[in-house]
Amino acid sequence: VAGTLALMALLGPARGGIVALILMATLNRYPAELGASIKPEHFAAPLVGLALLPQARELLGRLSRVDWLFLAWIGWSVIGGLVHAPDRADSTQLWAMLLLVAFPYFAIVTTTRTAGRSNFLLGAWFAIGLVSGLFGLATHLLYAAGVNLGIQINPVTADPTVPGPFRESNLFGSAMMMLTLTAFALLILAPRWRKLAAVVA
Repeated sequence: VAGTLALMALLGPARGGIVALILMATLNRYPAELGASIKPEHFAAPLVGLALLPQARELLGRLSRVDWLFLAWIGWSVIGGLVHAPDRADSTQLWAMLLLVAFPYFAIVTTTRTAGRSNFLLGAWFAIGLVSGLFGLATHLLYAAGVNLGIQINPVTADPTVPGPFRESNLFGSAMMMLTLTAFALLILAPRWRKLAAVVA
């Protein structure tokens, strides 16, 4: 909570909020146990939503037709779950998770309207992703030296796997692949980003 509020106070509700969403989603290995396991992004998304609420009318006006169809699909899915699901509470919980996943998309497409802001958020993604990757690499190397910073054991193969700051290794691997593909794309398409992209890749 404090991290999200600090980023929004420092960078503004839009830029700071999106950076907070990226950062907190990366740190989802460290939940708060408050009767249920509440991950950092579960705190960040509502706070960012509340911060953007005063601009809601303006932001909704920036949605494209595809965005509205996406919203309609999300709305329809909760209706179907409430009417037809054998366990409505479980269905509603899954719908809330879907909404949580979709929220960053809408936050980005409605608030990122300039090249400067896009470049800033891309730089933030690179920085957060690079630190996450280095932490995962350190976890792997130190495990061989007898220091365990959070290695997980694959239940099928019994091999050690690296989750980095993520909840599980699959999420860490997917995030690092996204980061690498973004870096390689910028190496090819964006000359101004080539030095940083080469470092990240």
